Amino acid sequence: MPRPTLALLAITLSVTMTASPRSATPDPQLVNSPLGTLVMVRAPTSASTSARSAKVKPAPAKPVPSKPTSPKPGTSKVAKTTPMPVQSKAAKPKTGLSKPVTSTPKPVGGKAVTSSSRPLQTKPVISKPAVVKPGLTKPVTSTSVKPRSVLSKPVTSAPRPVQSKPVVATPARTVAAPVASKPAPSKPAAMKPVPKPEVAEPRLVAGPLQTGPAMRGLWVDAFGPGFKTPLEVDRLIADARAMNINTLFVQTVKRGDCYCNGSLLPRTEDPAVPPGFDPLADVLAKAHAQGIKVHAWVIPTAVSNRAIRYAVTNPEHVINAHGEGSEQDWLTRNAAGSMWAGNDQQLDLGNPDAREYVVDAIRSVAADYNVDGVQLDRVRYPDPSGAVQDWGYNPGAVAAYQTETETTVMPAPGDASWTQWRRDRVNVLVSEVSAGVRDVRPEAVISVAAITYGAAPQTPEAFAFTRTYAQVL
Repeated sequence: MPRPTLALLAITLSVTMTASPRSATPDPQLVNSPLGTLVMVRAPTSASTSARSAKVKPAPAKPVPSKPTSPKPGTSKVAKTTPMPVQSKAAKPKTGLSKPVTSTPKPVGGKAVTSSSRPLQTKPVISKPAVVKPGLTKPVTSTSVKPRSVLSKPVTSAPRPVQSKPVVATPARTVAAPVASKPAPSKPAAMKPVPKPEVAEPRLVAGPLQTGPAMRGLWVDAFGPGFKTPLEVDRLIADARAMNINTLFVQTVKRGDCYCNGSLLPRTEDPAVPPGFDPLADVLAKAHAQGIKVHAWVIPTAVSNRAIRYAVTNPEHVINAHGEGSEQDWLTRNAAGSMWAGNDQQLDLGNPDAREYVVDAIRSVAADYNVDGVQLDRVRYPDPSGAVQDWGYNPGAVAAYQTETETTVMPAPGDASWTQWRRDRVNVLVSEVSAGVRDVRPEAVISVAAITYGAAPQTPEAFAFTRTYAQVL
C-alpha cells in the first residue's frame, strides 16, 4: 500500500521539520531513526534559515515593516508589489488619509489607500470646472482672454441678432457715406440698388440674340456614326433629352460635301448614309419636335481629307472641279508650293471665286432648311510652317492682292501689307456669310468656332499680339 506510507512520511516530515527549528539544539538520536537522513539534511538548512532570519529581522525594521504587518490583509500585498511608492506616498498622505480612515472601516480603507487618493484629487478638479463650465464652454472655441470681455457684453446684447443687422448693412458698402451718418435710412437706400440688373438688360447688339435658357449644346461630327441613319438620329435625340441638351451642332458640311439633299453643295458620298436619306432634314424634324434647336456646323475652307476612306467621284465636288491640276485652281498653298496642310487641302480665302462659292453654298443651306443657326469652323488659314504665316499663295489670290495694291512683286510671307490683306480676307468671308444667311433666315444665329492659341489677351489691344491674330490669321 504505497499511498498510506507516503502520507505517513509526509506527516513525519512535517512534524520533524516544524519541531526541529524551534528546539535550540538538534536531537542526536534522530540520526539512527529510519528518517534520520532527512533530518540531517534539514538540520543545516534550519541553521542557515535561522541565520537568514536573524539577518532579515533587522532589515525590515528600517522600512518600518511592523506597521504593514498590522493590516495583514491589505498592506502585505502592497508591500510586495510596490514598496517604494507606498512608502513615499504613505508619508505624505498621512494627514490626508487619517480623516477618511475614521469615516470608513479598515478593510475598506485598505483598498481606498490606493484608490481614494485619486478620487480625492479628482473631486476638487470636478468642483472647480463645475463652476466654470456654464460660462467657459462657449469661449473655449475662441481665445481665453478676449472672450471674457466679450461674454459680459453678448449676455445682455445677444450677439447673434447683432450679426444679422450687419448682414442687412452689407448693401451699404455700395453707399458707404450714408451708412456711416444715418444707418437707419441706409437700409431702404440699399434696397434701391436692386434696379442694377435693369441697367444691364438694355444691351444694344447688332443682330438677333438667343433668348431663354442658357445654351447647352453638343457637336455631332460626320466622321463617325451619329446622324447618318434614322436609327442614329433617334438615338441622338434620346441622348440629348437625357442629357438636358437644348442645341445640336450637326456637321452639315464636312469636306466640300453636304449631309443633306437640298443645297448647292453636292450630296455626300458617305456609304454610311442610305440612298435618298436626308440626315439634316431628319434631325431637324425630330429635334424641333422635342424643343431642341439645330445649328448647321459648316467647314468652309477644308475640302479634302486623307482620312476619308471613300472616293469622291462627283464631278461637281469642288475638289474635282477646282482642285489640283484643274484650270481654275482654288486650293491654297504655302510659299514653298505645298498644297497639303496636314491631312487637308483647303480653299484659298484670298481667291475671289472661291470665297464667292463658299458664301453661296452656305446661304443655300440656310435657305432650304429651317436651321436655327450656322456655325463656321476652321474659318482661317492653315497653321504656319514657321514663325510667320506662309500660306495663301494661290495664283488667283496673289493676283487679286497685286491688283488691289498695284504691285507686281511677289509678296514675302512676313510682308506687313500682305499679312494684313490675308487677315482681311477672313473678315470679309465671315461678314459675307453672315449677311447671306440672314437674308434668307433673319432669326438664325451666326457663330464661329475660333482657335484660342496661347494665353487670352487681357485687353482688346493685346489681342494684336496673340498667335491667333499675328500668325494664324
